[in-house]
Amino acid sequence: PSGKRAVISARGQILTIATERGDVTRIAPDPMASRNQFPKWSPDGKFIAYQSDVSGRDEIWISDPDGNAPKKISDLDTEKGAIVWTPDSTALLYTAADKRLYRYTVGDGRTMTLSSTDVNRIGGVSVSPDSKWVALAKQDRTLRSHVYIVPLAGGDERHVTDDRLH
Repeated sequence: PSGKRAVISARGQILTIATERGDVTRIAPDPMASRNQFPKWSPDGKFIAYQSDVSGRDEIWISDPDGNAPKKISDLDTEKGAIVWTPDSTALLYTAADKRLYRYTVGDGRTMTLSSTDVNRIGGVSVSPDSKWVALAKQDRTLRSHVYIVPLAGGDERHVTDDRLH
């Protein structure tokens, strides 16, 4: 986020690289050579979220940019999908093959389900610039996509697309 370091995934490892000096820091070093991938830097630069199989299955983890104190934030026996930070860096959203959208709150370490469906995976997750609303796409039984919004704090989701436009 500061432009001083970049985060990448290469050969199963998460690395941050100084953009000017080129020094490298390995995030989540692991003697078992686990697969770490899909790094996402929090907008405030305090955390890196990523997927890792170090626990035996792919889970979502967060760490500080130096790789200290990595923390597993998911514990689901299902494939994880998109990782999305809120613009204010207070929460991390991720989808899973169980057809749910999860919100992990950094401050209290709690996870909750924001949305679910019984048809197909949730997709197209994005967060409003004020970090108050989450937009997402879900399919109906005819496999038509619809856009919904849900408060980041949780609550009733709203169907915002017009069915007459399909």
